[in-house]
Amino acid sequence: MKRFYSLSPRLEPLRSHGEGEPSHRLTALFVGFLVLVCFVMVSGLTLTSIHTDWQAGSSQRVLMVTYHFYDNRPDWRSDMRMARLLGFGVLRIDASWNLMEPEDGRFDFWLFDRFVETAEMSGMRLYVIVSTHLYPDWVEPYLQGGYGRFVEKAEEFAETVVKHVTERYPHVIFAWQMENEPWEVGPAASRTHLLPTREKVLYLSGMADAVRRIDRRNPIVLTTNMRWSTVLGDLTAEEVSVLLSHVDVLGLNLYPYWSGLRDDGREAFQYLTEVAEDGLVQAKKYGKQMWVIEIPIVPYTNGGPQCLEAARWIIFIRQRTPVIGVYQLRGQEFGVLNFPEIFQALCVTGSLSLFEAAVRALSTGR
Repeated sequence: MKRFYSLSPRLEPLRSHGEGEPSHRLTALFVGFLVLVCFVMVSGLTLTSIHTDWQAGSSQRVLMVTYHFYDNRPDWRSDMRMARLLGFGVLRIDASWNLMEPEDGRFDFWLFDRFVETAEMSGMRLYVIVSTHLYPDWVEPYLQGGYGRFVEKAEEFAETVVKHVTERYPHVIFAWQMENEPWEVGPAASRTHLLPTREKVLYLSGMADAVRRIDRRNPIVLTTNMRWSTVLGDLTAEEVSVLLSHVDVLGLNLYPYWSGLRDDGREAFQYLTEVAEDGLVQAKKYGKQMWVIEIPIVPYTNGGPQCLEAARWIIFIRQRTPVIGVYQLRGQEFGVLNFPEIFQALCVTGSLSLFEAAVRALSTGR
């Protein structure tokens, strides 16, 4: 996930009439969000639970949201309750190397386990990123050249994490992701993203192989924020074969608005459609599935999407992929739960489902 575009302000209390923002704007935002929820729910994406036998070939539609639980510890239970109210059945989280193996060979799963136990009790399933791009300081010397020891250590970390999780929480995993956007370029790139092509292929395929040796049931995902044809087109046929040998899903992180490149709704939707269709073509070519892993559906300043526009995105995507991932549930600056009109929506609905509340709001003009 890049952070170059403008973000929305942090959560503030709702203003009363006459205190700054006009009440009609808040009402419009509120109704707009409920319309978005209505679209999502009638599109078959809302889940009260994810079947434990869900597989990558299932026709069931899944709505997933990224959640940085390390940053939101006091809010875990309430955040998960609200995530379920909003229709999310899967949380996408990091298994961060720097936090889970602070010293070579010494693993610390305490905080991770507390969160997984909380998620399991809430009925959520977990999509886990094996976040080796977030590596501890002791790994740095292995990234200075040669890279063989780095690849070995990354595989050992992946294997340890997967073994730990599958033994303790056999029914909570929805999918595994190797790294995140490993072809990232620019200031946000990790040192792992800048590995030479051959070493990067060995690194990613080695981790996927380590995961598959332990967990043969749940799908393995690779992600990019580029066109998959560009990523795979830069590799040799042998490198593509090695890279995808244990991968089930080609994932897309889609940010249709991008300051200076795509600043209006027409450009944003054109980008979304082109990249998604390209992903489908590449997935079919290599016998994989294509999922959308990250897409922002909340409005932020100086750039979309607005609620109805995001609904259009989701309607387009849900016809093409069984999994839609939203970025993100809560953040320091933006996220689904950072917006006060969403909290207002929850308060208004009470015991009603959000779908019923959306219909009622639209029919009464609220």
